[in-house]
Amino acid sequence: MGVFSTLNNIVDISIDPKFATFMGLTQEELERYFAPYVTATAEQLKMEEEKLLNRIRDFYDGFSFDGENRVYNPFSTLLFFLEKKFNQYWVESGSSGLIRKFLKDKNLVLDDFSGLTITENFARTPGEIGSTPPAGFLYQAGYLTLRKDIQGSFFLDYPNFEVRTALAALFTDNLYQSTMEAESARAEMGKFLAAGDVMNLVANIRRLYSSLTYQDYVDMVSPRMVRRILGVFSKGG
Repeated sequence: MGVFSTLNNIVDISIDPKFATFMGLTQEELERYFAPYVTATAEQLKMEEEKLLNRIRDFYDGFSFDGENRVYNPFSTLLFFLEKKFNQYWVESGSSGLIRKFLKDKNLVLDDFSGLTITENFARTPGEIGSTPPAGFLYQAGYLTLRKDIQGSFFLDYPNFEVRTALAALFTDNLYQSTMEAESARAEMGKFLAAGDVMNLVANIRRLYSSLTYQDYVDMVSPRMVRRILGVFSKGG
């Protein structure tokens, strides 16, 4: 809304608690209106309903427009009940190429944003997409959401497992020559983790690091990462 905007008389409800649950499903709405679907899905997946609800919450809940009230992503939730599989429905609904390039160009890592304190003004108006800092870009793109601490201050966090794993996959993609290669590596590591095969897991990770170019390695071992590692050792970790 610039100085000369023709639409400058609207009311900004971005972080207004009265509208916090308008754009998603609340826990109460999910359990009330989707009870038959929960029962049917639990039977098909051979899970207890309570455990299923907890897992659905971990995957698709967590978006917040005021830092306190949380809502489910309706797109992912509806597709989950349709397919009865835990997939990254929302992330796959759009092109991730722009986000992947943005992460690589800015040399970003997952830990850069989780728990990042922001001002109320930033939460309300994070700025233009082209000029806002990385946190503002990912916040407006839906990959980060609002939280409030016990003092009432705002901070950013990943909404849920769906979004965090999607971003983690994009980070991994940037380390490989192709998305197919990255997918294969993730599948192998998941298989080794599930089987408790530590030796092959470590060997897989070593192959990953040995395939990195010198510049990618230098970018990964950035000053902030070195400081983080040194901080752990200085505390006897």
